[in-house]
Parts: sequence; C-alpha cells; structure tokens
Amino acid sequence: MTGAMAQTKLNIVLCGFMGCGKTTVGRPLSALTGRPFVDMDDYIVEQAGRTVPALFEAEGEEGFRRRERQACRELSERTGCIVAAGGGALTFEENVRVVAASGVIVLLDVPPEVPLSRL
Repeated sequence: MTGAMAQTKLNIVLCGFMGCGKTTVGRPLSALTGRPFVDMDDYIVEQAGRTVPALFEAEGEEGFRRRERQACRELSERTGCIVAAGGGALTFEENVRVVAASGVIVLLDVPPEVPLSRL
C-alpha cells in the first residue's frame, strides 16, 4: 500500500499538557473520521482495573510510567486509530519513538490559562 491508502492506516496521536483538550478533540475527530478513539489513560485503567490515582498510590509514578510504556507499545500495534496520549506519556523519548513509528503525533498547544481553568 502506498500514498494516501497507506496514510489511512496511520494512527493520529494527540498529545499535550493535561487539560489541553486531547479527549475533547479526539472524540469528535473519531466521529468525523470513523476511526476508533482510545484515551490512553482510560486504556491503562481498563488494563489495570484501578484508577490512575489508585495506580499512583499502589505502584508509584514508576509503576504507572511502566504501564504507560506498555500502553504505548500495545496501542501502536493498532492501525487507523485516534489516540489521546496521557499528559506525560510523550515526554519520554522511548514512547515517542514507538508512537511515531505507527502514526502522526499532533500537539495540542494551548495557552497556559486554558488547562489551568479546566483543572
């Protein structure tokens, strides 16, 4: 597959600071394009059976980041998805490499007052 056909298989990975609107943008983009939407934090919660705060409490940040790396690998094996990356997921070079190999990363860059007002 080449050209536009190959590009339809790429994931679109939304990244940015927490509260910037990754999920808010991702859901309607999914509906508009017909691509499945996956929120990485929700995916991790589903896999772990615990909320993000409960994971941080039980496993610490390193445990959560380990789960996040695994989620990046697993979600990168999918094709044609809209993925809302966790707020800190793509601050790690390993995760960026894995995600970029299967998709296009889109930074949602908003003024600091936007997430501040939402969080």
